[in-house]
Amino acid sequence: PRGTLPVPRALPTVEELVALAEAHEPQLATLRAQVQAAQATSALAQREGMPKPTIGIGYSLEGANPSSSAQTQQVAGATLALPLPLFRGNDAERARSSAQQRVIEAELAGERRQLAGRVAEARTRADAARTRLTLFADEILPGIDETLQQLEKAFRLGELDLTEVMVGREQVLAARRDALLAWRSWFDARAGLEAAIGYDLPDTEATSSSSSSSSSSPSPSITTGGAP
Repeated sequence: PRGTLPVPRALPTVEELVALAEAHEPQLATLRAQVQAAQATSALAQREGMPKPTIGIGYSLEGANPSSSAQTQQVAGATLALPLPLFRGNDAERARSSAQQRVIEAELAGERRQLAGRVAEARTRADAARTRLTLFADEILPGIDETLQQLEKAFRLGELDLTEVMVGREQVLAARRDALLAWRSWFDARAGLEAAIGYDLPDTEATSSSSSSSSSSPSPSITTGGAP
C-alpha cells in the first residue's frame, strides 16, 4: 500500500466530552423536563397547602324602631377567619409531589453519573489507541522506512543475498501491518467515543501542507518500497 494517513486530532478533555454528551443525550433531556414538571407540581402543592383566610364585612342599623323618630346607629364590622391547624392543608399532595421530585432528580443524577463513566471509559480507550498510533507515526514508521532503504542498498551492493533481504522485508511488512492495526484500533475506539457522546469528532489535526513551509513534518507514510 502507498499513501499517507493524517495525524489523529488530540482528544478533548473528559469534562468537555461529558458536556457534549449531556447536550446530545435524549434520556437526559427527558429527565430534565420531568424534573421541571415535578418542581412545578411540588410548588403548586405547596401553594395549595398555605392557609386560606376568610374575610367578612358586615353592616347593620341599631337603635329604635326605624318607623319612630328615635336616633339610630349605623354599625359596620369586618371579620378575619383562619382555618386550624394553619399549615397542614394538602399534606398528602405535598408529600407525594415532593417525593416524586426527589425520585426524578435522583434518576437524573444517576443517569449523568453513568453517562460520565461511559464517556470517561471510551475516552481512555481512544486516548490509548491514539498514543499507540502516535508512537508508530513518530518513531516506528520512520525507522521502518530507513530499514527498508538500507536493505535495498545492501542488496544492490551485494552485501546481502536475496534470502536475507526477504527475511528483513518480511519483518518490515509485519511492522507495517501492526501500524495498520493500530489505525484500525484508533478508528474503532474513536467510533466508540462518538457513540458515547452522540457527537462526531473531527477526524484529524489541521494540516499545514497547503500553507506552511516545507520544513513542517509530514504525515506518517505507509509506503512500501519493494526490494528485488
